[in-house]
Amino acid sequence: MRFSLSRPDVDATVSADADVTLEGFSPANGRSRWRFDAGRDVGLISGRLIPTQTAAHTALFRSAGGKLVALNLATGARAAATANVRGWCRKVLTYHQDEGYDVGTGVVHTYIGQFALVSCAAGSQRRLAPPPTAPAFVAAIGARNAGLIAWSDTIGVIAAPPAG
Repeated sequence: MRFSLSRPDVDATVSADADVTLEGFSPANGRSRWRFDAGRDVGLISGRLIPTQTAAHTALFRSAGGKLVALNLATGARAAATANVRGWCRKVLTYHQDEGYDVGTGVVHTYIGQFALVSCAAGSQRRLAPPPTAPAFVAAIGARNAGLIAWSDTIGVIAAPPAG
């Protein structure tokens, strides 16, 4: 397998034989607890795709056969998932500035910031309207204060009471 990324604003090159196997390890002995074959997922390999998160330890992945699977990253438990289930996607925030800054090899006017957190349809990662309440795990990604969970979305900072 070959992977190369020359600059963060240029797509990575991934060799034709690259594929992904996710594996959970025991911290006590380093032995594998579980494995998941995600097949040829260029987005995962290149870091351009952060899987949709649906629960504290659960994210959605495509299996090598193309089926959408909810994978618990703590236990390795998996279940079939539907593409329209609501999840939480990370979207890159790119900033453009008129006045560039010198990085020693040139002047940069565009840079990649942190990831925004967006409510989305899990299978397509299509943006959904922010929900009226937020699951507790969103607070671990965003913040919790004054009875609200807040997160940085691509449209601004959003806050909602916790679900349940």
